[in-house]
Amino acid sequence: MALENTARKKGYSTTVVTVEEPYEDSVQKALDTLDDIGVDGIIVIAPIVSMASAVWSASVRVPVEMIAAGASSTPNVFTYSENQELGERLATQHLIDLGHTDIAHLAGSMDWFDGRVRKRGWEAALRDAGLRPGLCIEGDWSPKWAYETSLRLVDEGRLPQAIVAASDHTALGAIRAFAEKGVRVPEDVSIVGFDDIEGSDYFLPPLTTVRQDFTTLAVASIEVLLGAIDGREVDRTPGPPKLVVRMSSAPAISRRS
Repeated sequence: MALENTARKKGYSTTVVTVEEPYEDSVQKALDTLDDIGVDGIIVIAPIVSMASAVWSASVRVPVEMIAAGASSTPNVFTYSENQELGERLATQHLIDLGHTDIAHLAGSMDWFDGRVRKRGWEAALRDAGLRPGLCIEGDWSPKWAYETSLRLVDEGRLPQAIVAASDHTALGAIRAFAEKGVRVPEDVSIVGFDDIEGSDYFLPPLTTVRQDFTTLAVASIEVLLGAIDGREVDRTPGPPKLVVRMSSAPAISRRS
């Protein structure tokens, strides 16, 4: 939606084509459809690694920009994204600054670029602070998975001091599980999410999270594509996310038995 609104303000109309697995077939067909329409450029939102691989190997005559966190550009496809690795670093460093040393990661799927770079940011922040990355469990981003996983952590006595959740939905599932088990957030465990989805400030407690500014990302992405269409250089430095501190994280010294 943000891309469409931004393109319209720049005087361009947009055409949307969806793809589905197997991507090797659907991606090339989608690009051919857009090519036949006569578009000036294409932006591909490619969060999944297998989809990006199909984009990289596809053939198209117009500039192609791929929004994929942490992915590399190729001669045929250039990439742009917000710096999600930095975002997860900010989330993890926030917990480190609060005095937490046992910081787990409820990760997203490693089939997604977002999951990979967010995990990398968590690991990097801990190592830079001289801490060894601890518990990391890969999931599917859903509240249901996080809820069931967090119930098991409590039952098995593996509750960490703090958790960096790969998404706000993941954090939501964990918070519910802990509430049912009598584990207090943030007194017993601090939680930081990622995305700042609508309503995250109304979680109980309101969620500390990393905000992705999709409007800013759309504006920059369109500008990068227009630069490629016009043959001019445009700054492709990934935009920085922002840490939003609310009430789901607290100093480690505040924890009580």
